[in-house]
Amino acid sequence: MLLLYTGGMVSTVCNFNGDDAIVLKNGSTVLDVIGQVGCNPGSRWQLGSFLTLDKTLIRNPEVCVGYDGSIGGTCGTGSFPTLNIEWIQKIWMMFQI
Repeated sequence: MLLLYTGGMVSTVCNFNGDDAIVLKNGSTVLDVIGQVGCNPGSRWQLGSFLTLDKTLIRNPEVCVGYDGSIGGTCGTGSFPTLNIEWIQKIWMMFQI
């Protein structure tokens, strides 16, 4: 088990595969949500041409306030409603030498 301590954060997660919902909180206050809690999107979150499978998400620099999860809808297409406006997706390739 990996335990990481950084400024009060403890985590046993070392990576994500693109279908995880993640919530950032300050006490009980939700600051930001990636995905939709309680929803299994299959292998990825997707909204239009934006998807999370094998991608790295980078916060769009124009976004100043996180998404609190209040827009949640049904699971499936559109269940991560801020994917295409809050995030830039990068494809990272690994090459074997």
